[in-house]
Amino acid sequence: MQFNMTTQKWRQIQTALDIYFVHSGIDNSVEEDELDLIEDLQATHSTRMSKTHYGRTGMGLDVRSRRDFRNNSGLWHVHFKLRSRRPESDYTVVEVMEKPLESTDSQINSAMKKIHGTDWRWKHPQQGDCVRAMVEGTPYLICVLPTGSGKTTLPLVQSVLAEDKTHVVITPYVALTEQLRDECQQLGLSCIIWKPGCRQRANIVVVVVDTATSAEFRHYTDQISARSKLGSVFIDELHVYYTEVGWRQKISLLFDLALPVQWVFMSATHPPSMESHFNTLFSINDLNPVIIRAKCVRPNIQYSVKKIPRESDLIEAAADLIESEIESHLRSGQKILVFAPQIQQLREIQNQLGNASCGLYYAQEPDKERTLKAWKEGEFPVLCATTALGAGMDVRNVGLVVHVDFIYDIFAFTQGSGRAGRDGEKARSITLLSEQWFTRKSSRLTPTARALDEYCREESCRQAALSRYFNGPSEELVKCIMLGANPCDLCERSEDEAFTNEPRSRIQMNEDANELAMALMAEETNSSYSSSTVTSSSASSTPFIPGSLKRKRIDEAFDKRERKISENLQTEAMLESYVRNTVENLQINCYYCWMMEETDRPPHAWKECRQIMSGLQESCIPPSIKCPANHGCYKCGLPGDWCESYQDRLAAECGRQNIAWGVARLVLSAGRDGGGRWSSIAVRAVAGIELKTSKDEQSWLLQKKTVFGKKSTNAFWLFTEVCREMR
Repeated sequence: MQFNMTTQKWRQIQTALDIYFVHSGIDNSVEEDELDLIEDLQATHSTRMSKTHYGRTGMGLDVRSRRDFRNNSGLWHVHFKLRSRRPESDYTVVEVMEKPLESTDSQINSAMKKIHGTDWRWKHPQQGDCVRAMVEGTPYLICVLPTGSGKTTLPLVQSVLAEDKTHVVITPYVALTEQLRDECQQLGLSCIIWKPGCRQRANIVVVVVDTATSAEFRHYTDQISARSKLGSVFIDELHVYYTEVGWRQKISLLFDLALPVQWVFMSATHPPSMESHFNTLFSINDLNPVIIRAKCVRPNIQYSVKKIPRESDLIEAAADLIESEIESHLRSGQKILVFAPQIQQLREIQNQLGNASCGLYYAQEPDKERTLKAWKEGEFPVLCATTALGAGMDVRNVGLVVHVDFIYDIFAFTQGSGRAGRDGEKARSITLLSEQWFTRKSSRLTPTARALDEYCREESCRQAALSRYFNGPSEELVKCIMLGANPCDLCERSEDEAFTNEPRSRIQMNEDANELAMALMAEETNSSYSSSTVTSSSASSTPFIPGSLKRKRIDEAFDKRERKISENLQTEAMLESYVRNTVENLQINCYYCWMMEETDRPPHAWKECRQIMSGLQESCIPPSIKCPANHGCYKCGLPGDWCESYQDRLAAECGRQNIAWGVARLVLSAGRDGGGRWSSIAVRAVAGIELKTSKDEQSWLLQKKTVFGKKSTNAFWLFTEVCREMR
């Protein structure tokens, strides 16, 4: 193709090409209105001249205005939950033959050498599976790897292989953002922690989930995506998104974040029983997400539970144990991490040990960052912390984790215990419980608390108790002896008894253990993505996968998920409208007859209903009970944002009746009776929780729960579930 090129034509084309391709990234180093850009000065004209005369595309617009208007329209689409247009590059058909550069394994090998050196090895068999599936472009990838198995390697590898992209890591805790940033800086990778007001781009952008759900961050990622510069999105500690969504309101907003890139979800504790629920939350159930799961076991950790006699004080016993460990059991330089459910307990332990030996870390502690750094550097051996520090924090040389009292969450316990032995050395996890605790009835426990309760009361093997929950009931036989593991207190005791009662050589016992451990490892390496062939010296085996094929797979998955999210949002909006209307309707009509669909009775209020006032349903009479602070009006039971009196700080003058309470009690009553239309909702709602008395039910109904993105209670949530069924 030939055509005449004048200087005027070239300046039009050159300016457009420069804006679209050469300087298409985000640059905040100068303001265009204040200084001339270097590319314009090189072209012998000012930036003002470039914007007003060159790069015109018709209709009186230059390429800058056209691009900015397009991006701004896309942001309005996102705001109104509409399907926004794709980047222009998606509509440009370019017949280019992609040249096979390196096989997948060669790419991985090169990246791992840069990150971990030439003698790198996989920390766990399934770590290699996860990296390979990620590099191959799996649209939705779920990686479940034990603590210390190298989950952080995934975003690092992706950033090395796609240096021109911005990869986003979303984490639930601030401490994890700083840890990843420090690791990236050591490797020479550009990494920033995103905060409101930030427009800078980097190879890795780390953001806390509460900030990632903001409109400003969505604007930030949409702009990068519009320039085709957005790489992968990594969701760290994925279990948090279903264990803490009930009280961390902003977490639920992340479920609707849709970006046309690869999504990688990571955790050490994601039980099979929660897979379907998690996939539903993120609308990926129908997208065939690839799940690579390793058994949740830590063979190098010795688990034990110690009963503290009735006459002894739990805090004093904990301090005595820690002092004893410092003096005699811990190797030089090893650290101790102490967890407790209450901050006051942590303070008391610190007071007994002294500030010279012990630091304190919790969210409101003003010097927490300095304390954490000093503990990492070995200035003192013991750190008392809340369970939030336990998730994902990588601290070397922790030889002992002590859990003081019952913490009511198997995830927090496992994550906390996983801070020990990160370097592969033998370590211990000790739980201290008062003797009175073992006499308590284990009622009113959530499923995660019940799992920890079973661990503490276990009589066979601590590893088996953890495996039953995190690996599934079929893996119940995974015990210390099978793993060749550091024996827990129960296995150690039973082994001593067996050796005493049945004289048998310990050599034979070890041979049996080794045989079982080999069988377990053989099963562990048998997966859809075998990582046995990928080592630092392996030959290339997996063929090169063209980027266009990866892009096509990701785009198709994105389209399906975006449609599903849109459908879910519409469904929830319609349900919310129905719930609001039902609340107002039942202020004058009977909620009992509404639930039972008894249309043959004349309209009446619930106070006039024979079924309720006869005493058969007296537990359903709505009382005046205070909701948790900032979680709803204590008169009508609605979320605070729905009650005008509550918003005006006049809750005492609220004239609505607490209809949700009566409906919720009817549902729980149906669950106890084991029949009727509403029993299935009750069974799902209180699965694994024992509500033996009316007081138990009342306490559970008043617990915090996020509904429609608003702070509310379990009682109102049950009411919305009934409305969902009725609608």
